[in-house]
Amino acid sequence: MTSGSDRDNPSGQRRERILAAVKFAFLIILLVGVPLYLFLAHPELISFLKDRGRLEAFLDAHKSHTLLILFAFQIVQIVIAVIPGQAAQFAGGYAVGIPAGFAVCMAGVVIGTALSYWIAKLLGRDFVTFFFSKKTTAEIEEKMRSKRAHALVFVLYLIPMLPKDAVAYVAGACGYPLKLLLLISTIARTPAMLLGIAMGAQLRSENYTALIVLAAVSAVILAVCVWKREKIQEIANKCFKK
Repeated sequence: MTSGSDRDNPSGQRRERILAAVKFAFLIILLVGVPLYLFLAHPELISFLKDRGRLEAFLDAHKSHTLLILFAFQIVQIVIAVIPGQAAQFAGGYAVGIPAGFAVCMAGVVIGTALSYWIAKLLGRDFVTFFFSKKTTAEIEEKMRSKRAHALVFVLYLIPMLPKDAVAYVAGACGYPLKLLLLISTIARTPAMLLGIAMGAQLRSENYTALIVLAAVSAVILAVCVWKREKIQEIANKCFKK
């Protein structure tokens, strides 16, 4: 760790700048390089992970390890934010049912979110603190701890299809409290996750009427959330002010 005296001299500042740049480069490789490599070098893997049918067949073929595979996949999906998570949740409901599917998927999501947060904190925080003054950094962290920020995080995790998995990286780099991130994201993710898992379970039981109803409910909820997103954030703001 660089001491205060090192930071005050040119060589110390240069070392700190290089270290911050190297850490940030690793973060960019993880967020951009790995997904880009998967898309270009292994498009069949991305196709497989997006294909619910193939994912369900894979879990069926590895029944003794289904929970572990589902758990690990959910973690990877959160850390590598471009991998779609809905397919895993649907497949989880199909393979192990609603209670077990929800428990395993949520556990994976919580751990994946915490990992993303700490990766960003370790690799991205120096970049933020080096290129902004202490006062500006403190102001950014203060805003990230504000009730308005809590409401925004809640809305981002609540509405399906938004790039919510990148939120943990921003939170880690900008000093958002981890406990609050995990609490808010878990509560906000629950409705959409339960719907996806329930749809998978209904497909497994061949209850197509229930499956169609759940799909229609999901579509309506998504439309309402997108249409009334400002109102939802306003309500969330009021809730966090209490």
